[in-house]
Amino acid sequence: MSDPDDDEAVLWAPVDEDEDTTSHDGFTSEEYAACLKVIAHLAGHHGQFKLPVYKPLRENMRPLVSLESGRNFAGFNLDEYKDAKTRFANPLSLSNAFERDVAGF
Repeated sequence: MSDPDDDEAVLWAPVDEDEDTTSHDGFTSEEYAACLKVIAHLAGHHGQFKLPVYKPLRENMRPLVSLESGRNFAGFNLDEYKDAKTRFANPLSLSNAFERDVAGF
C-alpha cells in the first residue's frame, strides 16, 4: 500500500542535518520544512484549507499569493488571460469587441 504522504514529497524536502539552520531569514530550516509540508498538504486538500481554523494562514498568505499571481498570465487571472489571448489571436474578434464597446455608449 502506498504512503499517503508520497504525493506531498514532491512539494517539500526533508531537512538536511548538515544544512546551516540560519540560512533562512528569521526562521530555521526545520521551521521552513514544516511550513512547506503544511502548504503541500493543504494544496491537495482544498476543502480543509477553507475551514475557519486556517483563516490566519489564508490571510498571511494573501500578499504572497497576490505577488505571485501578478507574475502569472500577465497580471490577469487565467480566464481573462485565455480570453485576451483568443481575442488577439483572431483579428475579427477584436473588431467585434470594439463594435460592442462602441455600441454600448
